[in-house]
Amino acid sequence: MINLSKFSEVLGELIFDGGLTAKSLAAALGAEPSTITRYLKGERVPSVENLVAIANYFNCSTDFLLGK
Repeated sequence: MINLSKFSEVLGELIFDGGLTAKSLAAALGAEPSTITRYLKGERVPSVENLVAIANYFNCSTDFLLGK
C-alpha cells in the first residue's frame, strides 16, 4: 500500500527544489494540473504509469518517491 503522506511530501519537495509548479509538472507529464494537485494533497494515488513517469522526470526511483 502506498503511504500517501510520504509520497505527497517527497513530490512536493521535488517540485519545490526544481522550481516547478503543479501546472508545469503536469504539462511535462501530459497530465491535468488537478491530478498533480491531488497527489500533493494526498487525495489521489498515482497509477503505476504516472508513478513511473514522475520517477523518470525527476530521475529517481519509484521507491524513493514512495519513501522506501
